[in-house]
Amino acid sequence: MRTLLQVVGVESPAGHALPEILPQLTSNQVVFRQAQLHLVAAQPGGGKTMLALWYAITSKTPALYFSADSDSRTIALRAGAILMNKSVTDMEKMMDSDASVLLEDALADGASHVRFSFDPSPSLQDIEEEIEAWIELHGAPPSAIYI
Repeated sequence: MRTLLQVVGVESPAGHALPEILPQLTSNQVVFRQAQLHLVAAQPGGGKTMLALWYAITSKTPALYFSADSDSRTIALRAGAILMNKSVTDMEKMMDSDASVLLEDALADGASHVRFSFDPSPSLQDIEEEIEAWIELHGAPPSAIYI
């Protein structure tokens, strides 16, 4: 247990701002911070998953992404669309052709800082184990976790 006075001057990434890459949010003083809970809410099909994936990839911040509502192929197609500035339909055509190597290169170059879990119903234990695995691999927790 600590007093607030003991917190001042302590080196910790908690509470530090993640990259501000969406001017519309920044202008409205919306800032995503490390080790903080942020909730994005909207109706089904409102773009929550796409916003989270876009931010995870574009921010270049080491992240753990739990995709309980989308399968691995869908996420790969969406990530490719983000990275290559193309439509998901274009990415699907690319993935199913000899040009899939271009998608593979884009994902390797632009999304390697994000690790994904595609468990459709992760328990708290599952989430904890994925975080522990990340720490074992990288020596520190991820800067952001998307669920």
